[in-house]
Amino acid sequence: MTPESLLRILRDFKVNVTLSPEGNKLILDGRAEVLNQHLPLIREYKNAIIEIIKKEAESVQHDVREIVFIRDENGLLNMERFIHQYNIRKVFIDTETSGLDPFSAELVLVQLMAGNTIFLIDVSSIPADHQKVSFYDGLKRIMEDKTILKVFHNGLFDMKFLKYRLFDNNGIRFLNLFDTMLAEQLLTAGISKHGDHSLKSLCRKYLNIDLDKGLQTSFKPGQPFSEDQIQYATNDVKHLEAIFRIQANAIAKEGLTDTALLEFAITPAIVNIELAGVHLNINKLEALKVELPKEKSRIEQGLNDIVKAAENIKISKTFNEKAINFNSPVQVKQILRDLGFDVPGTGIEVIEKINHPFTKALVEYRKVSKLLSSFCDKLPKHVHAKTGRIHPEFFQLGTEAGRFTCQKPNIQQIPHKQEWRDLFSAPEGRKIITADYSQIELRILAEFSQDPAFLDAYRNGQDLHSRTASEMFNVPIDQVNKDQRGIAKTINFGLCYGMQMAVIEFARHACNLKGANSEEVDKETLYSVIHIMPEQEKLIKEKGYGGTIRLGGWPCKITPNTHMAKAYQKFSKEKVVSERHRHRYEFNNDYRSVFEKNGMTIAGTSPDGQIVEAIEITKHPFFIGTQFHPEYISRPLAPHPLFVEFVKVCKEIKGKKK
Repeated sequence: MTPESLLRILRDFKVNVTLSPEGNKLILDGRAEVLNQHLPLIREYKNAIIEIIKKEAESVQHDVREIVFIRDENGLLNMERFIHQYNIRKVFIDTETSGLDPFSAELVLVQLMAGNTIFLIDVSSIPADHQKVSFYDGLKRIMEDKTILKVFHNGLFDMKFLKYRLFDNNGIRFLNLFDTMLAEQLLTAGISKHGDHSLKSLCRKYLNIDLDKGLQTSFKPGQPFSEDQIQYATNDVKHLEAIFRIQANAIAKEGLTDTALLEFAITPAIVNIELAGVHLNINKLEALKVELPKEKSRIEQGLNDIVKAAENIKISKTFNEKAINFNSPVQVKQILRDLGFDVPGTGIEVIEKINHPFTKALVEYRKVSKLLSSFCDKLPKHVHAKTGRIHPEFFQLGTEAGRFTCQKPNIQQIPHKQEWRDLFSAPEGRKIITADYSQIELRILAEFSQDPAFLDAYRNGQDLHSRTASEMFNVPIDQVNKDQRGIAKTINFGLCYGMQMAVIEFARHACNLKGANSEEVDKETLYSVIHIMPEQEKLIKEKGYGGTIRLGGWPCKITPNTHMAKAYQKFSKEKVVSERHRHRYEFNNDYRSVFEKNGMTIAGTSPDGQIVEAIEITKHPFFIGTQFHPEYISRPLAPHPLFVEFVKVCKEIKGKKK
C-alpha cells in the first residue's frame, strides 16, 4: 500500500487528516477502530503523508482574479479568444439548473473556469427566439477541441442539459474529458460507500473544505442572481481544479490512466442513450397485462388443487378455511412442513431445490407475480409526458466491479423472452439494431495470453466452447452436445473470472439454473449462487462498509482425493493449508448439493465447512477455482503447488496428443 492509497482509505472512512500548526505532525480525527486498524501504516508513512497534505494545500490556493458574465454572442466569442490567446489547455465546467430532468427543467447558468477567470454564461437571459445553436458555436468549438481538456464533476448530468438545452439535442460532440466523480469511483473501487462521491464529499476529503450546497435548488430562469448564488456557482467550479490535480496524480500512480480515459470517453455515449430513451409499445404491454393475470390465476388454482389433494395438510385448522395466500411466507412454510419439508425459509433458493409439484408450481407463481409487479405495473409510469419515451438512468460504474447498472426503470433486467423484448420497438420508418461482442472476454484473454489453441480457434472461425468440449470429452467438434458445451463454457469463463464466475456459469449451464448470478451483480436474481457473507452484511449494516481481501493467511481444509489434495500433498502432508483469502461475496452453500449432483467437487473449505474455498470440475483433469489468491505467495524459484501441478498436467496432455 502506498501513502497515497492509505490517505484515501482514511478519508473514505471519514477520518479527518490535518497538520499541526507547526506542520510537522499529523492530527487524526475519526473512528477509533479505523485508526487502530491502520495505525502501524500511519506511523510508517507519517512523513510521506505530511508532504502529500502540504502539496494538496498548495494546489488549493487558487486565486480567481476575475468573474465575467456572458449574456450575448460577443461575450462567448471573447471567452473563446481568451482561451486561445493564453493557450489554456484545461477548462473546468459546471451548470446550474432549475431541476434534474433536462426535458422539463431549464438550464439557467453555465460556469466555465479558464486559467484564473470564471465565465458565467447566463443562459436564462438569452431571448427565447434566439437561434441557440449558432449562438453557442464558440462553446461548441471548445467542447469539440481535442486539445482542450474539459473537467466536470458528474459530467453526464451537465452534458445532458448542455446538449438538449443549448444544441437542440443534436450537433455536438464532447471530446477530451475528465470527470472527478468517475475518477473517485475508480480510485476507491471496493472501499467506498455507494453515493459517497459528491462534490461536497470530495471537497471535504481532499481540500478540507465544507462546501455549502444549500443553494443548489435556488436557481430559477429569468430571475436575477443574488451575490450568494454567484458565490455558490463560482465555488462549484473553482474547487474542481485542486481535486483534479490530486486525482490525476493518484490515477497515474495507481496505473489506472488507460481505464480512466476509457470511462471518461464512454460518458458522451451514455448522454445520447439517456436522451434518446426507448419507445414502449403500450398495446403489446396491455396484451401481456391481460394474459399474465390469467396465467397467475391458473397457477394459483393448481396450487390450491395440490394442497387440497394432500391429505396430510390440515388446511381448515391451519388457515381457518380462508383462501390460502401463496405470497405469505408463514402459510407457505406451514404447507411445506405438512408435506414433510422442514425448511429454514421460503426463499426461491430454498424451494427450487425441493422436488415436489407444489414447489415447482410455486416457483412459476412467483415468476409471474414478479413480472406483473416489476414490469407490467411499473413500466408505463416511466413514460415521459413530453417525449412519450422511457429514459432510464445508467451508471457506468454502478457496481464495485465496474459494471453498468440502471434504474428508473432497470431495463437491464427485462426478461429474455421475445414477447418482453418486443415491448421496446422502433417508431415507423426506423429499426432497432442489436449487436453484441462474440465471446469478447475470451478474445481479450487470447490476445493477452497468445495461447495457440485460443488463437487458432478464433482465426478459423471455430466456437471456442465447442472446441474446448471436444478436447475435454474426446469427441469430434461437430458431435459436441449442449451439456458438454455448457461445461466447457464454465471452464473457459472460469479461466477469465476465477471461482465466482465459474460457479455462476456452472449453475447456468450444468445445473440448468437459468439466470443464476451473484447478489453483488443482481440482487433480484432467482438463484443467488454467490451471496454476501452474513458477517459482511452485518458489518455493512452497522458500519457502512465491508471488506474484500483479508490480510494474512487463513486456513483452508483440503478435501481428500481431489486434484487440489494431490497438488498440495506433494509439498506438505498437512490437510489444512494457509492462504490469503478474498471474503465478501461467497459460494452459497444452499446450492451445494445441486452443484455436486451435476459434477462439481468441493475441493477446499474453511475448517468449519461453512465457507467454500476451492472447487473442481470432477471430470476435468486440471480445472480448479479458488477463493484465495495463490499468486501472492508464488515466486519464480518456489512456485505455488497448484501452478506446478497445472503445468505438469498440461505437459502430460500435450505428450499424449503427440
